[in-house]
Amino acid sequence: MKNTATNGFYASCIASSYGGDVTIDGGSYSAEYAVYVYNTGGSLTIKGDGTFAGNKAAVQVDREENASYSAVATLTSGTFNGNVISNGFGSDVRIDGGEITGKTIAQGENSSVTISDGTLTDVVATGENASVNVSGGTVKGDVNIGNNSILAVTGGTFDKEIPEGTFNVVMQKKSGETLNVKLGEGANVSIADGDINGIDVKADVNNVGIAYTRNFSDKWQAMFVPFRMTLDAEILADFDFAEIWDTELVDNAPTIEYIKLSEGDVIEPNVPCLVRAKTAGERTLSVKNTLLAQTMVPDVNCSTIKQNFNFVGVYGKTTLLDKYGYYLNAEEQAFRPVANETQTLPSCRFYMTVQNKADGSYDYYTQGVAKAVKIRVIGDDMQGTTGMDGIKYDTDNSRVYTIQGTYVGNSVNGLKAGVYIVDNRKVVVK
Repeated sequence: MKNTATNGFYASCIASSYGGDVTIDGGSYSAEYAVYVYNTGGSLTIKGDGTFAGNKAAVQVDREENASYSAVATLTSGTFNGNVISNGFGSDVRIDGGEITGKTIAQGENSSVTISDGTLTDVVATGENASVNVSGGTVKGDVNIGNNSILAVTGGTFDKEIPEGTFNVVMQKKSGETLNVKLGEGANVSIADGDINGIDVKADVNNVGIAYTRNFSDKWQAMFVPFRMTLDAEILADFDFAEIWDTELVDNAPTIEYIKLSEGDVIEPNVPCLVRAKTAGERTLSVKNTLLAQTMVPDVNCSTIKQNFNFVGVYGKTTLLDKYGYYLNAEEQAFRPVANETQTLPSCRFYMTVQNKADGSYDYYTQGVAKAVKIRVIGDDMQGTTGMDGIKYDTDNSRVYTIQGTYVGNSVNGLKAGVYIVDNRKVVVK
């Protein structure tokens, strides 16, 4: 079949629109666009030993942003003499086989090209948040990914080596695959606790959308993530957060104190913090237009006169017994030693060590001894600690001190935000 028309939709041999579903099983097709998905959306499936030649594109998939239908082309076999282009908003080209002699391009905003098999020449992504995902097949030509586009590779063969430094995020998947990602500014990325064992961000990426999914508890849990969180009403509708504050002896045992955070507070990347879901279960924490930062593990600690309490973040599945590590047990709301040498801590968590200042040795207790270091969150009414709401005190007789013990008067009015002692109780002034 040959079509000599030159006007868009009419310049194709076979086209799909308004959600139409077309399957092509062999044949020979030549036109400006050999096969085409119109911008109203639709699907094309190409199989058999067909030949598709296009002066502008052998296959092109368009889609308007507000189209009611998705736009997808699936190539399972055939020869494609010309470009294969995912050109629409959120359009998708899936390459499961065949040979493409032109360029394969993710050109539309949020468009994608997914390659599992076949032979291709050049692979290109130029669209805003456009992605090329490679799990198989052979790429014989160049790979060119724009600054605002994404390349994700778990497999496949590249005859030309991808330049060093292309990938800025590496994820170790639980399936055993390594996912190498070139993530552009303005991109969206999903970090799913159930899918990955580790994440390594090689360089900072700005204005990223993050979707972090894990099994959250409705009790305080440890969290250590490589992205900035500015706590807004939308986030706090589903989650509570707290950051480390101090240590205190309670019943002659050390207690790690945290302070509950409020709207407008910022949790920087690579900082150990606590998180609690309003409803337990698998939840997604979504953060928009934020910084995805290079992964690193900074020194975070607090201390008593005799001991240092060190909080160590992990970005990969980690055994703790050889590190004298305590993990945060959500049910007990306490740090506990692991049960055995096979117990591991998942990625994006942190553990604690207890180190003696005198000689640098580590205090560690077997699970049988059941030594625990409890936590307490200042400002958390659910835990029995408190903020200023509901506090009653005698203005004339109460004495207010800083956490360091400095007397600051008989009222918290006018004091800067922080933690104070009022009538022998810690309260939070915001």
